[in-house]
Amino acid sequence: MFDDLRQQAGNESSFDEEPIDGTGPKPALTALAGFGMNLPGGPSRRSPKSGLIFGLNGPQRFVLSLLFLMMVLTMGVMLLIVTQRVVLPL
Repeated sequence: MFDDLRQQAGNESSFDEEPIDGTGPKPALTALAGFGMNLPGGPSRRSPKSGLIFGLNGPQRFVLSLLFLMMVLTMGVMLLIVTQRVVLPL
């Protein structure tokens, strides 16, 4: 299986070159534009008056922050139990 490894590594024909007809990878700006990302200075820049931060409105941000708080509290309690700073009354 590994007998011809050095020969295969030296063989440059295994690397495919990009076609010249323009069907290769897209430039970064056009690729990111397809995902709805707003780049600085772009034409579709939102105004800060829209009330959306990271694409979330107020109640969505509140629920997300509560979930993050619960996650941090749970991980903190687990860390205290593992390091035996808090002993469970069993």
